[in-house]
Amino acid sequence: MVGLWVRTAASSQLQMAALHGWSGRHWKEAVRLGTLPFTGVAFLGPKKAIVVGYGGHVLFSEDAGLTWEPIDVLMSNDLLSDYFTDEQHGWITGGDGLVLSTANGGKLWLPARVRTNPKLVTVFFADENTGWAAGTDGLLIRSDDGGLAWQRLTEGGRDDLSSIFIDGSRGWAVGARGKILSTRSGGKDWTVRPSGTSVHLNAVTFIDERNGWVVGDNGTILHSSNGGIVWTSQGTDAKQDLLGVCFVNDKLGWAVGARGYMVKTDDGGETWRLLSSNTNAWLEAVRFVDEKHGIVI
Repeated sequence: MVGLWVRTAASSQLQMAALHGWSGRHWKEAVRLGTLPFTGVAFLGPKKAIVVGYGGHVLFSEDAGLTWEPIDVLMSNDLLSDYFTDEQHGWITGGDGLVLSTANGGKLWLPARVRTNPKLVTVFFADENTGWAAGTDGLLIRSDDGGLAWQRLTEGGRDDLSSIFIDGSRGWAVGARGKILSTRSGGKDWTVRPSGTSVHLNAVTFIDERNGWVVGDNGTILHSSNGGIVWTSQGTDAKQDLLGVCFVNDKLGWAVGARGYMVKTDDGGETWRLLSSNTNAWLEAVRFVDEKHGIVI
């Protein structure tokens, strides 16, 4: 076994499957975990991982996903995103402006509510102190104390934001109606960048300060080679909505989405190859810790 995946849908069972083959080429079911819809996944290290989902559900694995144990975060909010900078420091965001932070690998979670109603759909931290979150109604917030206190940043309109990625002073956020925002000031100021599309953009990732990818509805895949200033289409022939994207270097990456759709590229997105996920469930997110080990939910 050289990897794993988790799948979920509101009306289907959460399942785990072992990945056999090189870099996520083949997938098959390994173990069933119940009927919980999950929305976010994060690696804490080579074998440690956490998935979060609706109703305050959190699962933790220490063996690369072969077995999972529940973590009680004492919250019933829908949890929508999680992120870890190392094995100890992590954050979860969710509905009603909820933010949870841990400094001991998820054993204890401290709440910090943002004074706002919008959902916090995505969270990203550059280190154990500095992080950002974004969500509905164009909400962008920043923390400089590990997620205990948050300040609101300049909004880029009222469009819902789906994903955020920050690398030092540079950052990007994407969302509804083809919205792409970029910053070179650590989120203090944001600039709208033309995306060439009006579809909902669901996820953004950068592998370095120049090369990044965005995925969205109707099979949309965009690539930038100049730090997110100009974006060009790398879309596949399929029209399924794409919800998650992950690259481990400037060549190797994966995208996942509706009806079990999963594609892989090994040339930086110039071409994408369809993979068999053996499911029709909606795949919400993908994370690979290296070229061979990954999780999809």
